[in-house]
Amino acid sequence: MKLNLFNSKKKNLKSENLELLREVYNEKIYGYGEHFKKSSKVRTTLSLIKSIYITLSLFIGSKIFTHQKGKPNILCAGYFGVYRSFEKNGINVFRPFWSSYDFKRWKYDFKLLYSYLKVKILIETSGIYDLEKPESYDILDLFKDRFSSWLVKNDIKGVILPGDKDFFSSMCINQCKKLNIPTFIFNHGVPAFYNKNYDNSSDYIAVWSDKIKAQYINFGFEEQKIIVTGHPKYSGKTKNNIKFILEDILVCTKGLNRSPYYLNDEIIISDRGNLILYLESIKNVLLKLRVNRVRLRNHPSENSEWYKKNIDNSFFEIDELPLNESLNRSKLIIGPTSTLLLYSIFNGVNYISFEPRCDGKDLFGYPVVWPFNNNEKIPVAYDEKELLILLRNSATVDNTVINDLISEKFNLSKVISIINTNQKLTGNQLPY
Repeated sequence: MKLNLFNSKKKNLKSENLELLREVYNEKIYGYGEHFKKSSKVRTTLSLIKSIYITLSLFIGSKIFTHQKGKPNILCAGYFGVYRSFEKNGINVFRPFWSSYDFKRWKYDFKLLYSYLKVKILIETSGIYDLEKPESYDILDLFKDRFSSWLVKNDIKGVILPGDKDFFSSMCINQCKKLNIPTFIFNHGVPAFYNKNYDNSSDYIAVWSDKIKAQYINFGFEEQKIIVTGHPKYSGKTKNNIKFILEDILVCTKGLNRSPYYLNDEIIISDRGNLILYLESIKNVLLKLRVNRVRLRNHPSENSEWYKKNIDNSFFEIDELPLNESLNRSKLIIGPTSTLLLYSIFNGVNYISFEPRCDGKDLFGYPVVWPFNNNEKIPVAYDEKELLILLRNSATVDNTVINDLISEKFNLSKVISIINTNQKLTGNQLPY
């Protein structure tokens, strides 16, 4: 076991709650810096206000919405409106209070929401020392007990989540295991990496294509837990032609995680300076092609004002348009490993991936994985020289890569069958 703060605490403090709080610890220790859109203090204040607002709204909303009797109930936090697809297939959907503004799809429970508020306040306002106090664990334990009671009372047959990294998702999966309720993680983007420490604690993982499933299996995930559903919003069948045009260039930042990941029990601490290095490298190449002005789009979690202070604003113009408008305006996108690749192709925009490598890893110390590693369908440059060659050779992304990443049709039949028959895999434990 690698020596670091959390692993040391894990060794000395034997507690289920400590395992669930891993992401909270990471954010408190590593999630700092002006490059994030909201500072920890601002995020704490807004989060608490939002939690109180949600609590009041859930009370009102739950009086309006009713579920159909005789149909299975699930809890769904999936992206891209996947809950609507479940409802069309005869499933009653509840939405979790910790991640949804869909106030109508919630079965109100005052004691549970009160416990949720106490946990939220505890997590947002406490340091790690206070989080480890017995009274803090008592608050967490009561919340878990009330959440489990809510699952049983409302006869929940399955849970859909976008991941297992945050506290509430980890807690949810943990309690469902005790109640023999099957859990599913639905991909909400093209995986940036594959590691059994993440997205592996659920019973099943729903992915967009057979080739993505193959990647999970190659990295040691159990084949029987990977279900190919396709994408709830997009089809793998595309007809958009992609052309190379060195105009209206949109450069996308290579965003840094607010909290680091653990890969093979080693925490990855990234160099924040490489956020700027990445952009300077792209600028160096484009200047050689007599491109003197581009738009820059930062990740939604990033602070554009921080970038403005640290980049050449005569070259980079911050793009703050809605995503669809930004894509419609662009002729070429240069960016990192990102699901934005899909959106650009669906909008008929060329995408060139720039992923500088250092010792075989990306600029932040993570592996570069399929489809952005040596994929003949995606122009990928690993240094400035390669990027210059791609641009001079008018490289274009092969739009058929969509067919590799997304199945032609969205199909929930296997997931629904598991929910209806309560087919829960055994032996899946939290990865920590």
